[in-house]
Amino acid sequence: MTHPERWREVERIFDAVVGHPEEERSALLDDRCGDDPELRRQVEALLRADRSAGRFLESTIALAAALTADLRRTSQWEGEGSPRGAPPGARGPGSSGGEEGTP
Repeated sequence: MTHPERWREVERIFDAVVGHPEEERSALLDDRCGDDPELRRQVEALLRADRSAGRFLESTIALAAALTADLRRTSQWEGEGSPRGAPPGARGPGSSGGEEGTP
């Protein structure tokens, strides 16, 4: 099997397994990887990377939410997205509105 064919096989198995609960994955990998331990190791490495990436994104979102709440609690922001001390019509992060610099 060539390298691109091998990668397609790893991706195919990963795609088939990733949506299943972790407790079901071992049996699915047994079935799909058969007697190819290297194939299984490659798929398991992708599954671990996918799990780590998900945790990273979740923690980043939680951190952003906490920082935003902290800014609001400490009165760094006033009103609907308008930074304190900013010129009238200035918009803060996450605000909606027209083009930059317009109210």
